[in-house]
Amino acid sequence: PDWNALKKEYPQIKTLHIPYDIKSKIPKRYIFVRNNTSNSYKGINYQYIPSLISEKELWHTLNQNKGKWSIINYKHIYKDSLSLQKLDSMTIAGNFVQLEKFKRQIRLIRNTGYWIDTEQNIFKYLFEKQKSKLEIKKFGDIIFLRLVSELNPIIYNFPLSIRYTTSAKIIEVSGSQSDGIYNNRTGSIIINVIPGKEVRIEKIN
Repeated sequence: PDWNALKKEYPQIKTLHIPYDIKSKIPKRYIFVRNNTSNSYKGINYQYIPSLISEKELWHTLNQNKGKWSIINYKHIYKDSLSLQKLDSMTIAGNFVQLEKFKRQIRLIRNTGYWIDTEQNIFKYLFEKQKSKLEIKKFGDIIFLRLVSELNPIIYNFPLSIRYTTSAKIIEVSGSQSDGIYNNRTGSIIINVIPGKEVRIEKIN
């Protein structure tokens, strides 16, 4: 296909479904490319879960895969069977999920505590995490930190979460996506940091 023509005609499209036999020709500018099987891309592993499995199987699979990336693929969602009367049963079984089943699965996924986001955002997060190093400078009660990598900052600019553990009761954070003054009741706080940006942490008390 003419990738430049597709991009020009459909600039709003973020995801393309591409036949397997032409995947090797995909331009490198696409951030994430996957198969409909569990695999890895640029060293980032993912588990592919078909949406047609039962809720019991889905719950078991998600709990087994805790702390890892799971992708659940919903191709088509339908509300009633009237719109499917002209399709054969094999096509329906492999490509369509009933709306109520979809809702049950989404509630189940939400209740597992997983972070739910687009494939692009999750890949960016995991790839940035893999390729970044944390630089820290300390001056008394003030800490400066920065995530450093050789990735293109225009593309890879998704905030990474850093857990800062301290006995200080009050902490002030600036330069992050989580700026503010924190009452540290649990012994740690989560700071969301954009790679390349310097973050200032001050222990006030």
